[in-house]
Amino acid sequence: MIKAVNLDNIRAAVKRLAIVIIVFIAVCAFFGVLLPTFFTMANMQNILLTVSITGTLALGMTFAVISGGYDLSMGCGLTLSGVISGYLMTILGAPDLAAIIASLIFGLILGFANGLMITKMKLPPFIATLGSMMLCKGLSLIISEGKVYPVGASEHPVYTGLVKGSVVGNIPNAIVLFIIFAIISHLILTRTVFGKYVFAIGSNEEAVKLSGIDADKYRIYVYIAAGLCTGIGGILMAARLTSVQPGLGSGYEMDAIAATVLGGTPLSGGEGSILGTVLGVLTLTILLNGMRLMGIDTNWQTVMTGAVVVAAVFIDALKNKR
Repeated sequence: MIKAVNLDNIRAAVKRLAIVIIVFIAVCAFFGVLLPTFFTMANMQNILLTVSITGTLALGMTFAVISGGYDLSMGCGLTLSGVISGYLMTILGAPDLAAIIASLIFGLILGFANGLMITKMKLPPFIATLGSMMLCKGLSLIISEGKVYPVGASEHPVYTGLVKGSVVGNIPNAIVLFIIFAIISHLILTRTVFGKYVFAIGSNEEAVKLSGIDADKYRIYVYIAAGLCTGIGGILMAARLTSVQPGLGSGYEMDAIAATVLGGTPLSGGEGSILGTVLGVLTLTILLNGMRLMGIDTNWQTVMTGAVVVAAVFIDALKNKR
């Protein structure tokens, strides 16, 4: 049997989450004081729309990292998801709903393939998902032929309505969808047997196997969840930009990892929370948004993202040594 989380682990999780909350408040306060335009409604909406895309990937990444792995194919998978839907709608004339379903199916297949390579072929997550990343990148270029597919609101109202439409007041649908995804992910991780096994596999996979549990099966489920988030992210990104292009999601897997780690989920696995990831992606997005408003070069923004990841991992490593 898998033992329940002990009191020390709960205290550590609460402490980790408290640190994330403090960092989030500090970043908001810093840019709020420094930039008069930071707390405007337009900028807040822009931040939340960005969060809805990066955050959707980060939710899937959280499952993978807690289980002791990660998924490097998310960025290029997001691109291929968008290219598939864009190609179906603009070249083949498929209905919006069919294109959306095709992208979701692609995400599931991608996640399933990653899971099989990791569990059955015994490839490390780095190699398996790196291979998938290169495959998705190549297929995106082949299918699109380097072209940009326009998916305007007038021609594709259902598709673009996923982001720019609104069924709850004036809140864009993408934000509402992300909140729903986050709640569902939280409930899965904290209220289901699958969620308990995800934590257990990340903590001690051998103990899970010795308990008679099919760890490989649940690890495949983890990557299917990550793949589904990738498929959804591609749709949301293309719908927001109203165009599909081969370089659509370049680097987004790094943002997802950064947000997950910043949210208190250690790369060593076995710990983490959806709430922490949501705060992590909010903090990271606000940091990048603030730097853009300050006119800081995008290359330095990338440097800052990398520095945040290194700092978060280093601090976690120091805590584990104690």
